Amino acid sequence: MKAKRFIVSIGGVLLLCAPVSALAQDATSARQQIIVSQCQALGSLLDQLQRRDLVARTNLGREHENIARQLAAFNQRMKHNNLNAAPYEQLLGELNGATSQFRETYVRYDDRMNELRQINCRTEPGLFESKLAETRALR
Repeated sequence: MKAKRFIVSIGGVLLLCAPVSALAQDATSARQQIIVSQCQALGSLLDQLQRRDLVARTNLGREHENIARQLAAFNQRMKHNNLNAAPYEQLLGELNGATSQFRETYVRYDDRMNELRQINCRTEPGLFESKLAETRALR
């Protein structure tokens, strides 16, 4: 008796999930149709985005380096004046670690953006959509 109820409840769940699955497939195909129809515009937008990101991230990287140089000079002055520079040295180490992580993340993002731009979105909209989601997550 319990087994019958279990099987019936599983069947009910499967029947409820079937329309959701069909809706998800329809939404996916609709997104892919939009990608195919707007492929040229998407390419232009990605090109503009990549150029803007390059400028913004280059400027941000330069600012990180400038702050690190100033903090290193400050640490030197602290040491020359026989003051405790340990907290500032730790801060400089954390900043350098964050800067390195920033660079690595940007390189991964830029590589993924280049891969995305190589995909022909007219012939491979599914691959383009999945790579776009991956790239967006890295951004």
